[in-house]
Amino acid sequence: MTDLTLLRGETSLAASVYGNPDDPAVLLIHGLSGSRDTWEEAVDRLRHRYQVWTLDLRGHGHSDRADSYLIDDYVSDAEAILDVIGRSTVVAGHSLGAVVAGALGQAPHPLVRAVLLEDPPWYLGEQDEWDKGLYKTIFPMIRSQQVEMQTAGASLTDWVQAVATAPSPKGRTAADHVQARHILCSASARMRHDPRAWDTSIDQTLLASHRPDTPIQIPVTVIQADAQLGPAFLPGHNDRFLATNPNADIMLYEGATHLIHAGIEHADRFLGDLDAFVSAHAQDQSRHDRP
Repeated sequence: MTDLTLLRGETSLAASVYGNPDDPAVLLIHGLSGSRDTWEEAVDRLRHRYQVWTLDLRGHGHSDRADSYLIDDYVSDAEAILDVIGRSTVVAGHSLGAVVAGALGQAPHPLVRAVLLEDPPWYLGEQDEWDKGLYKTIFPMIRSQQVEMQTAGASLTDWVQAVATAPSPKGRTAADHVQARHILCSASARMRHDPRAWDTSIDQTLLASHRPDTPIQIPVTVIQADAQLGPAFLPGHNDRFLATNPNADIMLYEGATHLIHAGIEHADRFLGDLDAFVSAHAQDQSRHDRP
């Protein structure tokens, strides 16, 4: 593993790369308030056959905080690492990272070969859709807690406790349904995350420029969480998505919350599906052989 620092304008972005540079490239993008650490299990699964890249988006993980947190800014962050990768890449993203991946597929970005979207908030930039979900209530609460704990200089132990004891859509608490390493990962990420990055979601400006009904022009698979367990890709979104992207694959994970790859119950299935998707679409292409 090699850690890297990239510059996008005046913003410094943290990234990591694993594996052989001669192997096909894969890029993994985390969700809102997360970090590149969330992909450790996926990296371990793929690194011996692919060169795997992970990125901390602006305001997240070890990347700089920024003045703007709009979808175009996050897409620009992903474009910065694709410039470094410099060859055909399969991209997978979770939540916000899934919208970033999908936007790269809409263009399409010349280096992006296929995209896997894990429970994307694809239509939540629309007020009516936003109002149907849980996030309009949850996000302000998380932001408030995060500001309070960062201001107080809370310890990592305190952050772990806060994440672990949060209510789960499956009942009881997050610790009952989320892998212990991901509880720690989320706690660490929230210690460093810029709370202002919540604001564009809360005020509905994050996805203002996103055009969800623009087709994705490369192979795409959506992994959909359970409709009863707080998904971002809501009931009815699959039909609308398929109307625009008739060749897309949509895989429903019954019993899964939004935190699909972090969950105890569905982690192995997710890794298998990710592996199969990458295997189906990865292409070994010279660093200098751009499409």
